[in-house]
Amino acid sequence: MFKKILRIPYSYGAMAFLAIFLGLSIGGYPRYSDEITMISLLIIMSLSTREVKFKKLRSLKKHLGDFLTVFLLNYGLLSLTLVSLSYLLFDDIQLIQGMVVFAVVPSAIAVIPFTSMLDGDTELSLVSSALLYLSSLIIAPAVLLLLFGREIGIWPILRNLIILIIVPAIVSRFLLKIDYKEKDHDDIVVNTGFFLIIFGAVGANRTLFFTETGLLLPILFIAAVRSIGLASVVHFGGKKLKVSTDKLNSYTLFTTLKNGGLAIILAVSLFGAKASFPIVLGFVFDPILVVYLKRFLLN
Repeated sequence: MFKKILRIPYSYGAMAFLAIFLGLSIGGYPRYSDEITMISLLIIMSLSTREVKFKKLRSLKKHLGDFLTVFLLNYGLLSLTLVSLSYLLFDDIQLIQGMVVFAVVPSAIAVIPFTSMLDGDTELSLVSSALLYLSSLIIAPAVLLLLFGREIGIWPILRNLIILIIVPAIVSRFLLKIDYKEKDHDDIVVNTGFFLIIFGAVGANRTLFFTETGLLLPILFIAAVRSIGLASVVHFGGKKLKVSTDKLNSYTLFTTLKNGGLAIILAVSLFGAKASFPIVLGFVFDPILVVYLKRFLLN
């Protein structure tokens, strides 16, 4: 029992559920919430983006067709599903804004280790991840300015993208330069960072969990469609089209996973804490999705 407790920091799912439970029980941070979440994500992104090998872009011609497929799945199918369902199911503009932010961020860095774990095409995932992050520097500000430009302006968007994407990318190259190898404690650091982000966001939205219970079902419905629903559609569709198993596994991951930590901080900084509510609640489905993919869909 004691050994299982000691293993909790190594489990993203366990840390996410613990953060939600404590956030609902005692609320978030009394102060410096924005600073804590920003620093946490900077550390997470700096460690995680070591996985993104920009040198792999030299083989872009080889993977251009695959990247276009990934782009259509992540920024086409997934993003349009998120935006369409949010406008359909929500009346509150802040919730819609939060889901739009979630839609315009790139794929989760976790796609890369999950690709290895689920026997996907690792090189395809590495190249596509790098290109998606570069693409997000154009897509995110363009879409947010088009829809909400009068409210926020361009500088807050660019400032956050520079701090949360470009700076960690530079730090990660420095870590690779000094030959910083991945260590066991990296998992603890990354999972603790996600704990701090989720705990703060849940605490900031604690009142909504108990007073706006009518929002829980549509938010969880969107999360289920975004994760298990789209994963199943793409997987079985790819099987019908006779897509190779390794590529299909990678495609399925890109169809379901967005960078939730980045989306939470962008949503809060641009539109307020309530905008992060549907993103935070959607985290509940990520551990469920991983189990579903590993044990039932991509086995």
